[in-house]
Amino acid sequence: MQETVREAMSELCGIGEVPADASVLVQCQQAAIDIGSYIEKVKGEDNHSGRIAVASIEQYCEILFRLYNAVTQPDNSGRCVTELQAYKEYVSALGDMKSAVQSQIIDRKLVAFVTDNPLRWQELQPLYDYYNNIDNTEAVVIPLPVLAKNLYGEVVSGREEWSNDRREEYPDGLNTVAWDSIDMHMLKFDTIIIQNPYDEWNPYITVPAAFYSAKLMQYTDCLTYVMPCGVNDFTEADVNDMYGLKYSLAMPGAVYADRIIVHSEKMKKLYAEYLGNFAAGTDEAEWYRKLVCDNELYQDTQSGIEGTQTAGRKRLLYCIGENEFAEGAGYALDNISKRIRTMAGYTDKMDIIACTYPYSIDDWDICTGEQKEKFRRIINDAEQSGNISLCDFRNVDISSMTAYYGSPSPLICRFTEQHKPVMISASERM
Repeated sequence: MQETVREAMSELCGIGEVPADASVLVQCQQAAIDIGSYIEKVKGEDNHSGRIAVASIEQYCEILFRLYNAVTQPDNSGRCVTELQAYKEYVSALGDMKSAVQSQIIDRKLVAFVTDNPLRWQELQPLYDYYNNIDNTEAVVIPLPVLAKNLYGEVVSGREEWSNDRREEYPDGLNTVAWDSIDMHMLKFDTIIIQNPYDEWNPYITVPAAFYSAKLMQYTDCLTYVMPCGVNDFTEADVNDMYGLKYSLAMPGAVYADRIIVHSEKMKKLYAEYLGNFAAGTDEAEWYRKLVCDNELYQDTQSGIEGTQTAGRKRLLYCIGENEFAEGAGYALDNISKRIRTMAGYTDKMDIIACTYPYSIDDWDICTGEQKEKFRRIINDAEQSGNISLCDFRNVDISSMTAYYGSPSPLICRFTEQHKPVMISASERM
């Protein structure tokens, strides 16, 4: 976009610096209108820098119209004075327009934050504030919808899910852009920052394919992947933590990234060694160069993450999935009841938060109507007795949880990203 506007402005200024007659003024008017329309199309009508540039173009067109009227009015004694005054205004408006378009569009650096989870935005807020405070830089947030997959890896989300980017759940004041209205091909980004590294590799959920890291790398020379916050330093001897890197580091987003932001110098070295071993034949030193330690970013977000947990108490997420009925239809309800009763014995030490996957029990095609009704009664009774509290699967705040237990679900990847324990419940009869 920047280069297109630069060329159009050069052409406009070339013909309009000293307009010779009315026909040239008409050409200038049309060229200015085309530039303004192009900026609005690419940047969006609500974009702040775009509005400033377009306002200067509109002012230029208004002055241009006055000059046109002065040049084309019938010859009389006042024409020369009117034309001279209009031309002075024109020169001033042309200069203002050139300055505004140059600073707001051509020279302005764009930084995009591509995110799919408002609950993790706190990890990016310090980085967003950092770029917003850099002169001549515009930070934009592109919230993405989360799309469900079936057992065959096919996206099965309907129109409602495709349109639900949960933009209203992000903090007020962010410069957000709708994912389905921005034309990434038309823009050149100084930096694109991502949190989701999976592309198509998450077996349960995904985001629109146009925003996979493999595609985003085409639009910037600095694709940046931010590693999950809230993870303490660990070593190769920590088996669970090392296994979690399979989901947070050995993924397309990290491999395609030009820069990977980590939380300590110690982890930078370990991650470089891990990536060197994972991508056989690559240079470990090159991975080390890509890894950037940003202590300030992680220090700010770490305090926020720790503050969300209840002091002195653990929080266990119990996920109950439709697969329970596929693998053990005859005893699934009994197993669920027994697990809840067992967990109820520990409610003096921990909070039990239950969720279902898929989100709505009505969508559980494997279950009969009778099974669904009995399952609802089990959950309602447990909630009313104070043994568990219910949470919408889509709104689980993983940063506040201690561990995961239950059926396989997309949340497992999120827990392992933050190196939190994950336990899959057995499908056999209890």
